Amino acid sequence: MTAAACVGVFSASVIAACGSDDSAISALPGLDGGGANESSASDGASSSGDGSSSIDAGPCASCPTGYTCGTFNGIEACKSPAGIPLFDHVFLTMMENLSYSTLDDAINQDASATASLHAARDNYATGDDYHGAHSGGKAVHPSLPNYISITSGDPQGVSCDCQPLPEAGACGTFSCTLLTGSCACNQAVPNIADQIETASKTWKAYGENMGTPCNLADEGDYAVRHIPFLYYDGIRDDAVRCTKHVVDFTNLATDLSGSGAGTSAPNFVYVA
Repeated sequence: MTAAACVGVFSASVIAACGSDDSAISALPGLDGGGANESSASDGASSSGDGSSSIDAGPCASCPTGYTCGTFNGIEACKSPAGIPLFDHVFLTMMENLSYSTLDDAINQDASATASLHAARDNYATGDDYHGAHSGGKAVHPSLPNYISITSGDPQGVSCDCQPLPEAGACGTFSCTLLTGSCACNQAVPNIADQIETASKTWKAYGENMGTPCNLADEGDYAVRHIPFLYYDGIRDDAVRCTKHVVDFTNLATDLSGSGAGTSAPNFVYVA
């Protein structure tokens, strides 16, 4: 997990690589902290649960009850009794079809074309101990099982890139393989969005080329399987909730700038 200081807040970002490289990676020189990739069983983005929306990253003057002042990468911030910094904002960016080693090679070879990623890697932190999502003792490599794991803590029995709608029918031996996913695997399980809202925090998922909010149809470069929140019944079947939280990537710039009516950077940002 990479950590950065923002004005008045303490933030974290995770650059997640999606690919078949299932081996552990070595820590990059001079960096510390944790990390995640698509094949990670943890989301790295637990909300603080205290209900506060702005934490002073300077002298820790606004630490909630139970939190104390700490120093992380030279930055003062409130920390929990377990030593975890109280992040106000967490950004999780999924890099589809890239193993960590491939992503790292691309950053090294063309810094000008990957300026933001290059800066994040070199200035903040990179993890060296992440592992693929497993089901039945075996690693699962299609996109969706890993995305479900990242947002709910478990593959939930999903083993292929199946569909979010119940009418697609039950998954079977031939309808759910590495190459096929013509069946339904919608989920009625608790997920990180539920936890965030329970903690009175905010979240949004931004899908590249999604177009219409909560789009359930693959179109062009947009793939529904890259937006795990659409697989959770409590989000997909609630039109108001889904439209508010699962939107096209173009909305991110507006939300970050706060220029839109009632918009601001959510506490948890998922970018596919």
